[in-house]
Amino acid sequence: MNSHHSGNFTLLNSDPGWTIFAGIKLLAVAARGGMETLRPALQRVYMTRASAYKDALKSFIAGYQEGIQQVMEKKEDAKTQEEGDIPKNSTSH
Repeated sequence: MNSHHSGNFTLLNSDPGWTIFAGIKLLAVAARGGMETLRPALQRVYMTRASAYKDALKSFIAGYQEGIQQVMEKKEDAKTQEEGDIPKNSTSH
């Protein structure tokens, strides 16, 4: 019976449509089995949430770096344009 609940938990967590309510229901079922079944279920919830936060942070960092790169390219383009617009000083007076 323990492996059945554990398997369900894994399937629910890997499903994109998994909801918090399904997780709570699953934890309630695991709690009825005592600490022996509850502890692995709680660890799985923790690891799933940690993984989601880690993925979100990686995505944020990638987007931030992309934004910085675009700003730097615009600055470089503006600097190049500005240098092209300024006439060179002639040395003859």
